[in-house]
Amino acid sequence: MGNSKCKHENCNALEYRTSGYCLKHKKAAPESIFIVTSNLDEEGNQIQKNNHQSSDNVVNNKSDYSSKQIILPLKPSSGNATAGILGISGFCFLILVINIDEILFGDGEIFCWICCGGLFTIIFILLNYSNAKSKYDNAREKVVMEKLETTKSEQRIPKKPSVALSFLNGLFLILAIIFIFNDDMIFISFLFGTLFLVTFVAISSANREWQKFIDNHL
Repeated sequence: MGNSKCKHENCNALEYRTSGYCLKHKKAAPESIFIVTSNLDEEGNQIQKNNHQSSDNVVNNKSDYSSKQIILPLKPSSGNATAGILGISGFCFLILVINIDEILFGDGEIFCWICCGGLFTIIFILLNYSNAKSKYDNAREKVVMEKLETTKSEQRIPKKPSVALSFLNGLFLILAIIFIFNDDMIFISFLFGTLFLVTFVAISSANREWQKFIDNHL
């Protein structure tokens, strides 16, 4: 309590602290009268430095937090690619069934166009999915490599499947399909098919090990 009386009219109660008003009438006092004494220094000046520092810290913390966020491209859905391939295959099959008489007793031109159109559409879907999947995997790989470089980890990094091996895998598949239509080249087709399976297993095993490594460190 202060030593003076309340400034409110017809009130003889003692003032609350040094506000000039008692507890009952302190709400009637101007807001500028009430000062938070914890923000005053020894000379009565209001301290502003701490407020600026705290706001700067908040900004810095936010910027640090945003810089540590991991931003990855949208993971491609294999289900969409599968649905597209099944849809194209079903549509082509339906067209073939509708035009079965002309295909069997005609020159087969419709059959050729339908098969080629469906095949190219399926190849486009697969290439589009593979491209999106490659971008997603490369982004994940970049994040993990930067993390390992920052922490200076000496952990063994598995080898990715080489581009040359992937190229040979596709080449073996194409050659196996080409030679299978020649009766004299069945053995050659079987040989290329075996090489395709061997390289495919090696690539799949390396991919699984690499993806497991990325998942464990992401």
